[in-house]
Amino acid sequence: MRYDITIVDQACPYCRHHRTVQVANSTSAHCFNCHRAWVTSESAARTPADEPQSEFSFTREEQERLRIYRAAIRAGLYSDRV
Repeated sequence: MRYDITIVDQACPYCRHHRTVQVANSTSAHCFNCHRAWVTSESAARTPADEPQSEFSFTREEQERLRIYRAAIRAGLYSDRV
């Protein structure tokens, strides 16, 4: 079975790790830091209109690192080919 997940900027209620994931079409959230799951008050079944208006929800340093990583992938430095 396949589950779609969305990374959200919501703190884990157990370990306070600030990025967690929500499972699509449910009210279940999960923390990959402490490996706990919990029920959230809002559904993870979001439409694109529900998404934040900004392109990124990361810090400036994280955005720059992501830009560099994407450029490296386009240049062929990283690949999932073996």
